[in-house]
Amino acid sequence: MNCPNCGQEASGEKFCSNCGTPLGNYETPTTPVQEIPQNSEQAATVQANVVPVSENSSQKTNEVVKQVASQFKEFGSFLLRHWKKPSEAKNATENDFIPSLITVGVVSLLTPIFLFISLIGLLYYINIGSVIILPLIGFLVIFSASYGTTIAGLRLAKNQSSAKLVFAKFGAYLVPFASLYVLGLLFGALKIHTLLSIFSAIGLLGILFVIPTLILFENKKEVGGIDQIYTLLIIVSVNLLVFGIAVRWFFLNILGSLFGGIGGAFLGFT
Repeated sequence: MNCPNCGQEASGEKFCSNCGTPLGNYETPTTPVQEIPQNSEQAATVQANVVPVSENSSQKTNEVVKQVASQFKEFGSFLLRHWKKPSEAKNATENDFIPSLITVGVVSLLTPIFLFISLIGLLYYINIGSVIILPLIGFLVIFSASYGTTIAGLRLAKNQSSAKLVFAKFGAYLVPFASLYVLGLLFGALKIHTLLSIFSAIGLLGILFVIPTLILFENKKEVGGIDQIYTLLIIVSVNLLVFGIAVRWFFLNILGSLFGGIGGAFLGFT
């Protein structure tokens, strides 16, 4: 509060200490603060952009669900297209990478599941690690080796196709062979072991030898590249070596876990 006569600052006194003017209940008038008016269009825009947290979270969830649904729809179309005409795999593009990845993932997961089902009732004790994890790792190792040697073979032939494109084509060619492979696993689950051996063997042979050959011979040998026949021999040799190691490793581990190491020890000396 200030004195209305001389302007002296006063704090609760009845009279001004400078000029003696009675102060009473006098209060220094204050100028009301006026809000700066906002542009109506700008205010409307800001208000429209303000989205509640719950609504924003719901929108993100819906977008994720739509993307997943779109990918599975594309995957279904991918399978149907290459079931009807497997040779269309040569026209696969990098856009088919995700469906190819899903195809490999599904086959990898079905391998231990059907193997586990086929062994139920045959053995008194089943080690989950040996029957579930080892087949999954084994299939991924075999597939990775075949895909890797295909990439290496293309580079030896001076073919510069991207790894993503090669994977997309590999997955596209894999569809019919994977179908036979899964059919064989299904026969194994039904305890029809002869058909299990036939169909699963055809599927694995396709992965190891047929698909790399198809991809390698899609294009002509580039100038300066190794002859495609020699490149194919290298691919087949490496894939056979990896397959043999993977199968031997699988049986040594599964027999060692199921029979207390007796079977594994026996195979180790053979």
